[in-house]
Amino acid sequence: MTTDYLKYFIAACDCGSIQEASKKLFISAQGLGQGIQKLERSLGVQLLTRTQYGVRPTQFGEEFYSQARVVCDELLRLENMVEEYKLRSSSGLTIGVVGKSNFGSVILACAKAYAEEFPDRPQSIVLRSFSDGLELLEQLRSGGIDAGLLFHSRRFPDLKYYTISYYSRLMLLTCADSPLARQDSVTMQQLRGLRYIAAGEYDPFTSLINHICLDAGFQPNNVFFSNENNAIANLIDCGAASILLRESYYHVITHFTKNTRVLPITPEIHIANSFITNKSSETPELRQFLRYMIDYFGRIIGVGANSLSK
Repeated sequence: MTTDYLKYFIAACDCGSIQEASKKLFISAQGLGQGIQKLERSLGVQLLTRTQYGVRPTQFGEEFYSQARVVCDELLRLENMVEEYKLRSSSGLTIGVVGKSNFGSVILACAKAYAEEFPDRPQSIVLRSFSDGLELLEQLRSGGIDAGLLFHSRRFPDLKYYTISYYSRLMLLTCADSPLARQDSVTMQQLRGLRYIAAGEYDPFTSLINHICLDAGFQPNNVFFSNENNAIANLIDCGAASILLRESYYHVITHFTKNTRVLPITPEIHIANSFITNKSSETPELRQFLRYMIDYFGRIIGVGANSLSK
């Protein structure tokens, strides 16, 4: 039994599908399915019932799921303990990200490029992952991290923002047959009760959308998790679910759709992706590195970089 296989099993139970669980964990569906089978063989017990519609835990699988969650939560605490020790013994910069950010590897590659271009001022980087943006901001304010990469819809006066993608309105993509599709716009309250597609349970943008919905008084019903544009488009076209996206990105999905309506949220909510620092503790070295990082993101991955915040 390995913790990876436990995580595969937990994700499959949460998603009800091997395919969707694999997308959530950023691995192949074949690899995830084989991992669960190896877990079942090592235990000598069937944990999942497999059907043409997906998977669900067996009676014993439900009991096993509860304990597996406890084990994985405790493991996460141990991993955080190790990371905190590394942070205390590190003399480099600590940058926080939310969940499994795809930008993490880009940040590390940027740090390497920075050290090669400026050998007189090498900069070691430690990445620290947080469950959501609120936890990241708390650590930023307390000095636990030097900077954070975060999707956000609010600006706080004690923080400084280095924007890597332009502020963009939040939009709803829904089936053209939906009653909401007859309107020119929708309010947050009208989004209550809709079924949603999200990039992933631990995705940083999903985390922000969850908080925006909670601020409006409801928990979004994320029933599908997918990063596949075709899969998202098909779910919207048939009315199975809707999705909330930034205006700057929705056209990527509508390129694949045939029966979709795009509606702005009112009052308008604007979202950006930024590196954020604490004004009271920002150093010239950190600002210098973030300047380089903003340019690097624009050159390497084509993110529409804004000028640095004043």
